[in-house]
Amino acid sequence: MKLKVILPMLLAGIGFNAIAMDMQQQMVDMTINQMKARGDFVTLAELSGIDISTLEQGYRDSFTTCFNEEAIMQSEDDDKMNQCLMNEITTNIGVSKAKFQKWVDAAEGDEDNEEAMSPMDNWFAEMDSINEKIFALEEKQQLSAAETKQLQQLREKKLESMAKRPGVSRKEIKAITAELETLRNNN
Repeated sequence: MKLKVILPMLLAGIGFNAIAMDMQQQMVDMTINQMKARGDFVTLAELSGIDISTLEQGYRDSFTTCFNEEAIMQSEDDDKMNQCLMNEITTNIGVSKAKFQKWVDAAEGDEDNEEAMSPMDNWFAEMDSINEKIFALEEKQQLSAAETKQLQQLREKKLESMAKRPGVSRKEIKAITAELETLRNNN
């Protein structure tokens, strides 16, 4: 609670606009780079017939406008940000909200969640799946020989997966560091 009160006051006292503008620009750049890396602009260009550079610039302008709205950025209500982005993006690329929403829905429907997930997210999903299977078997009163063998295999798989976590974390940290370095070099 104190942080919510003190941080805005501190930022206002040391020149909110100067600091915020640089941070907001970095947020815009990072968001655009993530969208490029995921292939979002290519997918939307294929669905809409609008060229990639127009889409990218429309998104960039929209993010800049919405990220500069102090009330939206300080709000914990994601709907305000989504509403701002929907209004700005559709205006900036020159389409109706309904048409744009159709494209977004189609793009999300085509997405393969496994590809969209980070390595760490994939690791957590794998661990969740293993744990669910283990818990289901452990809840049974009596296990058959096959179920006992399956439970042992799942426990071994869980240990193997747990051993992979540091490597997965390092890969994700390297990817994030590379992305931040790219942003730093572009500024």
